[in-house]
Amino acid sequence: MGDTSGLKKIDSQIAALERRKASLEGSGTRNTAPKAPGTGKAQKNGFDNGRQQALAKEEAAYNKSANVLKKALADKKKSQEEYNVAMQMLEVAHAANVLNIECEYTQKAKQLYMADANERQRIILAQQANERRANQAFQDKSMTTRQQYFDALKTLQSQGMTDEQRREADHALQLSSLDAFYKARLEQARQYGEDDQALTEAYERAKAEIIRKYEQQAEEERFQTRVRAGLVSQKEIFERELAQLKEKLAQEGATEAEQQQAMANMTQQFEEDKLQLRQQYGIATQQELFDAEMAQLKQHLDAKMITQEEYEQAVAQMKMDKWKQSFDYYSNLFGTAVKQLQDAEMAQR
Repeated sequence: MGDTSGLKKIDSQIAALERRKASLEGSGTRNTAPKAPGTGKAQKNGFDNGRQQALAKEEAAYNKSANVLKKALADKKKSQEEYNVAMQMLEVAHAANVLNIECEYTQKAKQLYMADANERQRIILAQQANERRANQAFQDKSMTTRQQYFDALKTLQSQGMTDEQRREADHALQLSSLDAFYKARLEQARQYGEDDQALTEAYERAKAEIIRKYEQQAEEERFQTRVRAGLVSQKEIFERELAQLKEKLAQEGATEAEQQQAMANMTQQFEEDKLQLRQQYGIATQQELFDAEMAQLKQHLDAKMITQEEYEQAVAQMKMDKWKQSFDYYSNLFGTAVKQLQDAEMAQR
């Protein structure tokens, strides 16, 4: 159970007010404010009757739903496990509805007009105690249901429940819990004449986030299965990690420029690793090596390790070296071809 110190404090306040009232009545002190005969008593009776009727109506609705579930179980339309889960969710929803009723009547208590201020305050404090008890019952029921759910999961897992089935069950529970809470709060908002648009928008966002995380987790599982089977290329892994990096940075509040820089750094590291691997096996082209050297030179310039003039000189020298390498390559190729042609002609003579 939760902390009940707040309830005890309210009870003590109620007792103090009743003692004060008795003292005032015993000493002949009376409230001199004008009051209509029977108005205070009529309001109190109407308040009490209205609350009891609302609670009775909710109890009847709960019992009716519970009986429907019991019949479904008896008729074999639901398994024992399905029945248990449905009853747990029904009990949480019932506790939430009772809490809403108590919240509503706390507001109504504050709107009572009574000439006897002490009596009015006693009613308010008593109703606040009712609300706190209902809130504690709702919290206890929610935590108990959650614990029962996890206990059931462990049992099902030990009986062969797959990870996918567990995820689906957890996903369904989250959506059901969110839906029950939303409906309870929506009813309360409408009772008080409040705008329910913001509540509905928040519900839709929360629901979308639950679905997004579920689909993301399912996609990650499928991807890891392909990785274990050797069906994923290094480029696909890199692109996935790049997307995850961008999402993580965005969630952490990084600016667009910071995100782009981080992604550029990661892309550069990937290209360098890929080039190193190609060099290791002797399959890197001259153009790849030249582009890599140019990129590295640009990094040195950006890091202020060299001046603009030094950078331009180095670029010019690298281009000259590349041109010379190309010239030597094609010269040797041409010379070899000519020699092979001459050797062929000599062999025919």
